[in-house]
Amino acid sequence: MIKLLSKLTSYYFGISTSFLDYLLIASIPVFGLFYNSTRTEFRKSQLIQDILTVLLCVLIVFGIGLFLMTYIGTNSNPLIPQYLLMEPFNLYSTLLLGIGIIIPFIFLKKQEKFT
Repeated sequence: MIKLLSKLTSYYFGISTSFLDYLLIASIPVFGLFYNSTRTEFRKSQLIQDILTVLLCVLIVFGIGLFLMTYIGTNSNPLIPQYLLMEPFNLYSTLLLGIGIIIPFIFLKKQEKFT
């Protein structure tokens, strides 16, 4: 995936992956189940839709986070190439994944307030 992003954007994103990242990615279906549990009746098609909703939110937030890295991840040292982008702080990717997972639940609560 890093090679594909490097070809598309001409940047190399230096993102470290930790155990928490893998745990959050692997638990996306579980969060989709939690998201689906707010519905009155259970349908498999809605479960798949809710899992894809959580996954789409994670991908969108992670993409925005990579875009932000083009501004905040640049190095001021002239010896480091400009195409090499680094995480601004540790657990940057974990924070982005967590925000992406939380967003559908925030929108769900706002929808419940309006109804």
